[in-house]
Amino acid sequence: MVVRLVNMSAIALAYGEPVAQRLRVDLASKAAAMADVLGAAAWSGEDLEMVIADADGFREKLDCVGANDLVLAHEVERRLRGRFFADQNQEVIPCLVTIARDIESEDDADEVLDAARRLAFTRQPDIPDLSRDRQAVAQYRRDMAAAVLAVELAANGGLALLWQPVASLDRSADEDEVLYWEGLTRLVDSNGQMCLPSSFIPALERLGLVRVLDAYNVSQTLSRLERDPSLTLGCNISAQSVLLDGWWAEIISRLQSDRTLAQRLVLEITESASFPGISLAVDFVDHFRRLGCRIAIDDFGVGHAAFRYIAALQPDIVKIDALFLRRAASGDSAQDHAAFKYLVGLAGSYAAVVVVEGIEHEAAAAVARDAGAIWGQGYHFGQPSRCLIGRQMPTTPLMPPVSARGGFGQGDLLRAI
Repeated sequence: MVVRLVNMSAIALAYGEPVAQRLRVDLASKAAAMADVLGAAAWSGEDLEMVIADADGFREKLDCVGANDLVLAHEVERRLRGRFFADQNQEVIPCLVTIARDIESEDDADEVLDAARRLAFTRQPDIPDLSRDRQAVAQYRRDMAAAVLAVELAANGGLALLWQPVASLDRSADEDEVLYWEGLTRLVDSNGQMCLPSSFIPALERLGLVRVLDAYNVSQTLSRLERDPSLTLGCNISAQSVLLDGWWAEIISRLQSDRTLAQRLVLEITESASFPGISLAVDFVDHFRRLGCRIAIDDFGVGHAAFRYIAALQPDIVKIDALFLRRAASGDSAQDHAAFKYLVGLAGSYAAVVVVEGIEHEAAAAVARDAGAIWGQGYHFGQPSRCLIGRQMPTTPLMPPVSARGGFGQGDLLRAI
């Protein structure tokens, strides 16, 4: 098993080399405790390597009997992550990539380990280079503070999804005219105050940690689908999370157990961060599509992905960023109207369903219809709400004040970010 500490250098630059070394010792100690008499753990550069003599015994010890390599790697990573404090006030989240592979014989050991190291390297997210920029160091520390609070809240009931309909442009958003409902992520602090995703998603993406929140989002969406078989729901995930790793193991297991859930789930890939790579993204999309999910590309026209990604992923739904509709609807510029109509047609050449975002009023809906669009999303059809189809959503229970659990006090998320 190879566990790569992706942000070791960044932590050393942002918090000092002694902090990075303490983190290495902490991770090695946890790994050795897991391996126990069944194996050994040692650092090799940025990789913590665990060689286990009794794979079946190791799986049994971790309660992973029968689990595949992804599930086993995720369980190891979850146990390693834990909580680590750079100092009394600042917690640090290690960014880990874990690869598990079987070694059939001693002769194969070096080759298998080398292959695992290469795979860990290719799967690591891009994180900022702090070596030449003092401002980047300060930004990294701010991002880490926001990420710690966001993960803490999400893990303790502070994640809320507000629902907004994707509806027909020809009629009002009554029940029969809604294609699906998109869940918009909010974090709720212990005062009940909601934070917009722009307050925490960019920080998580810059740190390579957004997959943690994405897993919570999709899991909560599946729970909502389980409670109401009549719904079709969409859930946002970052392009950075579009690779098959252990964080998706529990989600995949639930979808395999009940294929009707997958048929009512739309995974919306947002392009505010870059994809990990074409082949990894294609494998991810193909896997979830085989389970029955539909794939949407969000923010078409302004995201990181080039058209080659859109062509490779072959999404079921393409959502055009609201920027282009605003330009087309705000004036009489023939160029803006032509560009918007062209973009609608271009999106339609890649996907069977095109959704225009940012429909705030009937005039905007008319512009979208004139461009050939059929579906839209925006305040014209409904504001993001806990209500679905006129019914009140169950209120997400707020966790007890974070300070009561020995963490941060009320309102700290809003103040930190």
